[in-house]
Amino acid sequence: MCDPVSGEYVVKAVRDEAIYAFHPLRDEWRKIPGLRLPDGESLGVAIDPYGVMMLLVRTDKGEFGCFLYKHKPLFPACRT
Repeated sequence: MCDPVSGEYVVKAVRDEAIYAFHPLRDEWRKIPGLRLPDGESLGVAIDPYGVMMLLVRTDKGEFGCFLYKHKPLFPACRT
């Protein structure tokens, strides 16, 4: 997902399931400590006017959920 405020990308790793922030202008990755995203197939959508990201999730059990995430930038000195 791309954060509409900072321009950072929020990415869930496949192998270790850690969550990372990627800053495209710096070409740099940083782990986001303590963040857990819901398990399952998901689609992330930025809601620009509110500065949040919406995550639509379908679990392995076929249940659906909608989550909002407000990202705290990890690269504050280099906002886009």
